[in-house]
Amino acid sequence: MNLTASDTQRLTRARFEVKAGSRLRRPRILAVAVLCLGLAGYAGMYFGAALLAGSSSNAELRAENIELSDRLAQAELELAVERAAHAELERQVTSLQGEVSDLDQQLEFLTARSAAR
Repeated sequence: MNLTASDTQRLTRARFEVKAGSRLRRPRILAVAVLCLGLAGYAGMYFGAALLAGSSSNAELRAENIELSDRLAQAELELAVERAAHAELERQVTSLQGEVSDLDQQLEFLTARSAAR
């Protein structure tokens, strides 16, 4: 092929643009799509495993919550019984203090009476 001076000038004056060929465009899109699907699958497996681990932890926490609720109900019942017993004992102490006061008055009376004789 013989190039003349006019051919060389025409080649140097022309603007060249780099365009992706249509034969490379589809494989790139396919590669990007496969990569995105692969990343999405990996993320799904990673977060799915975390959710499964979380659900077993969630079940353990629920069981512990039920156990603690039962223990709390038992403790509240024991506290109510103790409060009732304490109130009854206070009532008895007040009653006995009244009896002691009455007996002290009777003793003073008898002591004063026997001193007068």
